[in-house]
Amino acid sequence: MDDEKDYKVNGEVWWVHKFDADPFPSNPHAHCVGERDRFLGLKMHLGNAELFRGAETTGRFLGKKQFKRLIDLIRPKFPDIIFPPENK
Repeated sequence: MDDEKDYKVNGEVWWVHKFDADPFPSNPHAHCVGERDRFLGLKMHLGNAELFRGAETTGRFLGKKQFKRLIDLIRPKFPDIIFPPENK
């Protein structure tokens, strides 16, 4: 099974890799890899949408609607992972 995939949400492209060598900040987590510069190069915790630059928090979070959309796209690809409840 291919564990790598890009997901485009609200102008950003997020890359999710289940077996990333660096599991911080969550396993899996997302990397912003393209399109708009707003979050480019940041990592996102897929449990709470917190954004990180390396191991340092940015104090920012992906918006609730965008996070829900991303999780909805990711969930079918990783059925064995428990993501935040759909009503959050």
